[in-house]
Amino acid sequence: MQSTLNKVKRRKECYMIETKKLSAQDFTEDTSYLSYKDKYTYIDNLDSKDGTVKGIASFFNANYSIVITVVQGSMDLIVDGTSIKMKPYDYISIMPCTIVEVRESRAIFFCHVVQAGLMMDIYNHIGFKTSIRHNSFCFHYHHFMPEHINRLKEVYLRQKAEMVRPDYLMKEFVLRALITVYLSYLYHIKITNGEIMLVRENRQKSMFNQFLDLLNDYYDKERSVQFYADKIGITSKYLSTITTEFAQLPASNVIDQYVVFRIKLLLYDGSSNIKSISDQLNFPTQSFFGRYFKRITGVSPRQFIAQNSKHLVDEEMVH
Repeated sequence: MQSTLNKVKRRKECYMIETKKLSAQDFTEDTSYLSYKDKYTYIDNLDSKDGTVKGIASFFNANYSIVITVVQGSMDLIVDGTSIKMKPYDYISIMPCTIVEVRESRAIFFCHVVQAGLMMDIYNHIGFKTSIRHNSFCFHYHHFMPEHINRLKEVYLRQKAEMVRPDYLMKEFVLRALITVYLSYLYHIKITNGEIMLVRENRQKSMFNQFLDLLNDYYDKERSVQFYADKIGITSKYLSTITTEFAQLPASNVIDQYVVFRIKLLLYDGSSNIKSISDQLNFPTQSFFGRYFKRITGVSPRQFIAQNSKHLVDEEMVH
């Protein structure tokens, strides 16, 4: 009983810490950690001799796409309850709205952590269009050839070299251009040479994916657990059992996090104002919309825009 209570407590803690993100303190001294405005973060231990990295306790990844590439050794991860053992030339992209834990790592690796709205914007720019559902509450796991990993590493090192240069007027534009080059090449090898590493799927996982597909279709109108449970043909209690297994969150929290994920993308894009987003998602009032967003994220929609809008760079250039 106590073990179950501890698990529930841990899931609640992971969910509530909306602003928690990786920091330099999460890694050993021989791990390089560089971050620019919390939008682009580069982490690697390419100069390490043995690749040992201390484990990173479970945290709720609310806002970022995390891309990890292993060059040598192995890395043991748990993403939303699924155990993954990465080996040389493996690559994983971990989408927002996931609970991530690094259990053990003896790998030489390099990693990008990119703000979700920015990553989606670049994906659209290079023509890599996928369902929003494939960009949240999930991960994508691939194995590449050594020559492909070496090419990705070259581009990564170019980005890292740019990061350590003193700030200059066009720096963020250059960083965005370099991450676009990286993702373009990554997209190319994924569809032409990448081997998809399959994770075993059972009936519950199938129902979880069905729930996410339904959520993708109805999130702007329906936010009741019972609605989705009825659509799948199960009880709301069983739906929460399934989401707890695969997202480490009860169904109501999964719905909230998915809705907020979509709101963040709209706020980041800036083509719609707060009132129109509130209306688009069928909130009763703009005030209710603001309280809903702040309850989950800790900031108001206006504060989020002030910190994350893609138009901020343009405004800085003008001034």
